[in-house]
Amino acid sequence: MGFVCRFGFFFVLFTVAGKKLFFIIYFLLGSLPTLATVLPTFIQYGFQKSGDPSSFMSSFRIDHFLNIFTILARFLSFSSFEMPRFLGDHTPQRIAFLLRAPWLLLPALFLLVVGWLQPLAQLVLWFKKKGHPQKDWKVIKTMTLGVVLLVWISFWFTFRGPDAHRFYSVFPFAMVYFLYCCGFMPQTPKWIMFTKIFMVTAIFFQVFFAIQNGVEENSNYARDKDNIQKAIIAKDYSLLGQRRAYSLY
Repeated sequence: MGFVCRFGFFFVLFTVAGKKLFFIIYFLLGSLPTLATVLPTFIQYGFQKSGDPSSFMSSFRIDHFLNIFTILARFLSFSSFEMPRFLGDHTPQRIAFLLRAPWLLLPALFLLVVGWLQPLAQLVLWFKKKGHPQKDWKVIKTMTLGVVLLVWISFWFTFRGPDAHRFYSVFPFAMVYFLYCCGFMPQTPKWIMFTKIFMVTAIFFQVFFAIQNGVEENSNYARDKDNIQKAIIAKDYSLLGQRRAYSLY
């Protein structure tokens, strides 16, 4: 997938930029901070050392064909306000949290409805051919479809399911597509007011959700803080958890 994404990036870069050299230079300069984070690993272990892919690769899995619907829903949710995942792993846990923090109940309900409508709107707008203010709307739609199909095909060859964290690297594509979908939003006072209400509500919810989590110590860091402290003091990561056998660190 990484090779295909890089190939596609440079293809678009040369096509749109007219092969101007400074676009390549800007891209390389922007990549330097990321490269600096992996240089110590290359210096210590060399360029040939890599992880063992056998832990997630498998033979062809025809039973994963139907994952296309799950992958599409999760891809569109990347750029939407997927509020329930913040509250808990299941419905009773989420309801219990809101009952403990009733001031978040109305914002949560509002954001829940909007978060459901956002992926649906993106799906419907993909079929809209005309009326977009940007002339490259068709290109963006094609790119989005290609990314979703690429992710879908990649799960044909692994026994692991399409959990969101396994293909979250395509989030930038989902976000670009969402922003282009916003181009269809009418520039009327009512829609602008709705957008402002949504933004303020989302910020309010996130801030007070974080405060409530801090009070209840719900985060993994808060629950494991004693083990984390012991592992740091002893410089022994095994006090907190075990790494994979082929991990470099």
